[in-house]
Amino acid sequence: MDKRFNAFMKRSRPRRTSPTCSSATPPAPRRTPRVSLSNYHNAFASIYEGRYLAGIAAGMKLNEMIANGEFTADEAKIGYVGAFTYAEVISGYTSFFLGARSVCPTATMEVTFTGSWYDETAEKEGAQKLINNGCKLISQHADSMGAPTACETAGVPDVSYNGSTEAACPNTYLSPPGSTGLPTMSMPSPLL
Repeated sequence: MDKRFNAFMKRSRPRRTSPTCSSATPPAPRRTPRVSLSNYHNAFASIYEGRYLAGIAAGMKLNEMIANGEFTADEAKIGYVGAFTYAEVISGYTSFFLGARSVCPTATMEVTFTGSWYDETAEKEGAQKLINNGCKLISQHADSMGAPTACETAGVPDVSYNGSTEAACPNTYLSPPGSTGLPTMSMPSPLL
């Protein structure tokens, strides 16, 4: 991967959980000393890795659009609709941008925030604002279909967040970010 991506992630690597998830293992109950939760762990995907790969796909799409004469290399601008201004979202859009720049070095990016994980109207308005500001491709870190539907209406390629928007936005869907829910736990031992 890109050296800038690796350097960025070294600085942000200690935080492996979402700010909305607890990072502490709960203590074992005091009244039942035979019960142990030592096999309980909180896990959260390294979202930035999937975002970097999705950024590469976005950069490749920008290059294709440049080659097709849709715009010039200096107009290769990405828009990003983020939910909140904290580490998980910031590392996500930074990784996405570095992935795009690794294959489309002239790409720039503008980010807007909604202040909510799910506000379809705000996400749609944010995407429309970015499109009006000259963004040629949009991605998001928010949960509704607001940004993807704005992209479908405007004919602007979209990289979705938690899953595929291909069925709802067949003309503009590019890729989801690529994180999966692979199994991270096994069944606990009997408590007796």
